[in-house]
Order: sequence, then C-alpha cells, then structure tokens
Amino acid sequence: NFGKQSENFGDTGACPVPVMKLTNMDAAGKTAFTNKINGLKAQGYTYHDAGMAWGARLISPDGLFAAENGNYMGRPVGRHIIFMTDGEMNTPRTNYSHQGLEQVMQRIGATDNADAIARHTNRLGYLCSAAKQKGIVVWIIGFGVDLDDPKNAKLVACASSGKAYEAGSSAQLASIFSQIAQQISRLRLSQ
Repeated sequence: NFGKQSENFGDTGACPVPVMKLTNMDAAGKTAFTNKINGLKAQGYTYHDAGMAWGARLISPDGLFAAENGNYMGRPVGRHIIFMTDGEMNTPRTNYSHQGLEQVMQRIGATDNADAIARHTNRLGYLCSAAKQKGIVVWIIGFGVDLDDPKNAKLVACASSGKAYEAGSSAQLASIFSQIAQQISRLRLSQ
C-alpha cells in the first residue's frame, strides 16, 4: 500500500511517506533502511503505479537521479526492482491520494472507480515496460495476493520473465527474498 494515514481524512487520505534514496549497505545504511521500513504502516489504498514510478525513478540510469546511478568503477550496474504488494489495485475517485482528489481534480480522467483502477493499471503496464526497456529487471512479489486471479494478470505481466512470486506467509516471503538474492548474485558473478 502506498501512503500513510492523513489526520484530516481518516483511512481514506494517502499522503505518501517520503521515499528513501539508494544508500550503501554499510552499518549506517542498514540502520537507516531498517528504521525506514519499521516506520512504514500498510494502510490506505493501493496504487501500484505510484510505487513502480518511484522505484524506476530511483534506479534509472537517466532522469531525476541519473547523476547518482551511473556505472560503478567504470562497469555497468545491474538494476533490479523488487516490487512487493499485499493488495490488488484499489484507487477510488473519492480518495485524497498522492495525486489529490480525483473526483475534483480529474488528473487521470476516470469516470468511476472501476475506470480509475483500469487507468492506474494501464499506467502500471507502461511504467513496467519503460523500466524493462532501460534494462531494469522487475521482480513481483504478491504477499497474500493470488497472482493467478485474472484481476492480477497485469501485475504478473509487469514482472520480467519468470520473476513473479506469491507468498502466503512470512516464512515463504523470507524464502522468496533469499531466492531472489541468490539469483541476482549468480547473475553478477557470471557477468
């Protein structure tokens, strides 16, 4: 879920938590990362497209953070997004979201809630394609989400080939993260 509860809007307001930029995983970086993760709360609605947009922005070799994302010691860098969600896309027009109040501002032009979900899902597809075209490997993890459900077909399609996983427990989730880490390590060693 993207966002945190707003005091003025109860559980319907989603003011996004500020993003954490990439950091070295030394002791200070690990502490900062752990503190950031521990401070997040899953509440509000689910905007997969907003999460993917910021994930891609943070590691893209061009764009907003290009100066921080070049080669490392003259060598190309492997870029991976591990996108985890615990819910299906849920983007009601009456929600005060990261884009304002859609019902009033009409930024995406949705005519009803089903149309809003369709438009955000379509945007997710374009964002995933753009990330993969830049050489970014996209991993999808559905935590407690049935990826075989047709409603989640576009989420699965967002993943690079063979990179969509489903976890139903914390133990399965830990195992998936371990598998992904091993695959990325093998990829790096073979290059």
